[in-house]
Parts: sequence; structure tokens; C-alpha cells
Amino acid sequence: MTLPRSRPNSDYHKNEQPAEARQAEVARDYLKRAARIDELNGHSPRSDGPMVTALKRHNGGRLLVLAMGAFAEMEMSGDVSHICEITAHDLARTHVSYYQHRGALRGTPKALAHSPS
Repeated sequence: MTLPRSRPNSDYHKNEQPAEARQAEVARDYLKRAARIDELNGHSPRSDGPMVTALKRHNGGRLLVLAMGAFAEMEMSGDVSHICEITAHDLARTHVSYYQHRGALRGTPKALAHSPS
């Protein structure tokens, strides 16, 4: 197995943490690969095809990338925290809706439904 050739530290900036630089590099690479797939399927390289359009449609066109330090130390890209917040909010919404639904079945007002019996 041969590893892809790359220029060491070519995308890293002195004032940027390695995890943040890797996050930006992966996001750029994802868009390049999507554009390449569009091009292979007959779309002009000068315009966004369906793959690039689909990627740009979500989250304001910004890709969320999990990037961590070499030994999973505390250095993480900012997107790690953002993804954790999204997950926590979704789990909380699911949890609250369960208890709201449960209270509605018992005839309990929704305001009181969140306290388990």
C-alpha cells in the first residue's frame, strides 16, 4: 500500500493550531472530491454540480470536520465542540418530547409532564 504524496505542512500556518489547519484542509478536500465526482458525471468544472450543491446546501455550506491532535490529546478542532452541542440539543429535544408525550397520554398538562413519576 502506498500513501498519497503530500507536501509536509503545506497547508499549515504558523498562527493556526494543527487540528484547526487539518479541519480546513479536510473541508477543502471534501469539496474538491465532490467537484471531481460531478465532473466525472458530465457537469462543467466551472459550475456546481449536484454533489457540490448538496454539500453546500447544509449548514450554510460549511462542512463540519472532526479533527484531533496526533495522540487524541486535548487539541481538537472547533467543529468537535459544535458537533457535541448539536448532538446534546437533539438528545435533549428527544428526551423532553418523550415526557411531553407521556404526560399528554395521562392527561397531565405539558408543563408538568417533564417530571418523571
